[in-house]
Amino acid sequence: MRNKWRISLSFLFLICFQQLPAEIQELTISWNAFKCQSTCIQQIQKHFSTIKGIKNLNVNGSSGVADIEWDPNEPLSYEPFRYAAAAVGININTMR
Repeated sequence: MRNKWRISLSFLFLICFQQLPAEIQELTISWNAFKCQSTCIQQIQKHFSTIKGIKNLNVNGSSGVADIEWDPNEPLSYEPFRYAAAAVGININTMR
């Protein structure tokens, strides 16, 4: 019984007190390409490049896809991407 309690306590310590590094290194974001004209692509590059953690950004406006190289030492959150897309006037369809 004591051994089980120690294992549970060790597992709890690992989950709660240790920061686990992210393994995410690449992201692909897609949106409806028909809603974004040629000036929109420049705005996407401008707004997305301000997000902390992006190492490299490659936007293909004709297909409505942005390929992103992510810094694995930075935490990843959906919210900055959603705000950047909303500032441009597009909705993110998929983010993987």
